[in-house]
Amino acid sequence: MQKKITMFKYYILAFAIACAAFTSCKPDNDDAPAPAVEVPKNTSVLIVNAISDNSSAVVFSLDADAIATVGADNYSAYVPVSEGSRKLKFTVNGSVKELPVTIEKDKYYTLIVYGKSASPSVTVVTDNITTAPPATNFSYRYINVYDSAVTKSVSAQAFYPSFNKWATQVGAHENIVFGKSSTFTNYPAGIDAEWRIIKAGTETTKGELSGAYNSDPREATNGVYTPTDKAKGTVGQHFTYVIFGHGATGSYKLIVHENQVIK
Repeated sequence: MQKKITMFKYYILAFAIACAAFTSCKPDNDDAPAPAVEVPKNTSVLIVNAISDNSSAVVFSLDADAIATVGADNYSAYVPVSEGSRKLKFTVNGSVKELPVTIEKDKYYTLIVYGKSASPSVTVVTDNITTAPPATNFSYRYINVYDSAVTKSVSAQAFYPSFNKWATQVGAHENIVFGKSSTFTNYPAGIDAEWRIIKAGTETTKGELSGAYNSDPREATNGVYTPTDKAKGTVGQHFTYVIFGHGATGSYKLIVHENQVIK
């Protein structure tokens, strides 16, 4: 009888030890919240800060995701972000701004922030930089953020030495509205391409080059960016000339898009 009682006590003790062990092995974080799911960042945005009456750098974010701090009349590198309907947020001259943007997966975008600080706007431009220009060519375009009473629409002209004329090709880089971009076109790389920006519609139609061009022999009387400039494009790359300015004369910055992609 004594042996049975002893064995019974042993079983109770063993059961108690097992329960204690089971309780002590329970994870400490059973009641902790589930970890946040990392949202994939499958697209990239580049910001152009062209708020014309602000001379300070601006901190931009998409919703709560910080993008970049961009100086006045300047641009950022491409920053990986999540696609969807987002809010571009920033503070300028003490006022918080939110501008809606929609971006899609696996694309590159330029977000042009322009206008006055009291009521800025944003233009979302798709950058087709994954499509290479034809062999021996580069691609180029213009963004017009020239905020001036002189004009709100500009055209680009190239200089043609064989004709000794400035000319705007009809349908390419002409009548670029304020806050917008022209489309990429191709040009042979490695050539000193001399160009200038003029007020749209001020060309004189001569016809010396061909019916496809508006040519202008005048030097700079129509220019909103003077003096002229030269640029040699690089094979396979995409160039954007951003035309800034707030007075009678503009300025520009060159974006080489391939150099702005975060590797």
